[in-house]
Amino acid sequence: MSVKWIEHKGKRILNVDFRGLEEEQMIEQLDVLAKEIAKSSGGLLVLNNFEGSRATAKFMTRAKQTGRDRVGTKVAKSAAVGITGVKEVLLVAYNKFTGRNLVSFKTEAQALDWLAKD
Repeated sequence: MSVKWIEHKGKRILNVDFRGLEEEQMIEQLDVLAKEIAKSSGGLLVLNNFEGSRATAKFMTRAKQTGRDRVGTKVAKSAAVGITGVKEVLLVAYNKFTGRNLVSFKTEAQALDWLAKD
């Protein structure tokens, strides 16, 4: 599990790695993310990597709650990698429910470049 700050093209990005995690680990990761966001003053850039993970109903409920209640206006841009198949439908539902615009990319490099772009 990993929630850490990285640098890309001079931008500070919060990298959240959900790769290969089970449901409870993914929920724990959301909690770590929420705490890190709460410590920040805003304007955050966030990269979520969901490759090899499964979005369960319990995880999606927590993700929507976290996205709506805790992320608020602190995240300027958020990107995701590993959104394929059913996860694409879940991403649309997440964005509608939270009012967020989590954007999906095929590769981490594409997502990072988009996040770093002004």
